[in-house]
Amino acid sequence: MSTAELLDRAQQMAGYRFLNPDLLIAAVTHASLADNRLSSNERLEFLGDAILGMIVCEELFEQFPDRLEGELTKIKSVVVSRRICAEMADE
Repeated sequence: MSTAELLDRAQQMAGYRFLNPDLLIAAVTHASLADNRLSSNERLEFLGDAILGMIVCEELFEQFPDRLEGELTKIKSVVVSRRICAEMADE
């Protein structure tokens, strides 16, 4: 299967058509397979982690107005943990 066919299939499965297919290629390229690390998914992972963190922080801030910053930080660290994110992805 060609790269174009794989990209088309991935977009069909996601139900989303990328305006910039290079972003999709970067998103699915692990550093071990990239020509250089700038061509891998690491920069997008960095951005995604920050966005996820912001969304979770906002939600926790709204849902728990009586909690202190330290408590919110502990809850956030559990919510955005690798294990919880993997479970959510499986669902």
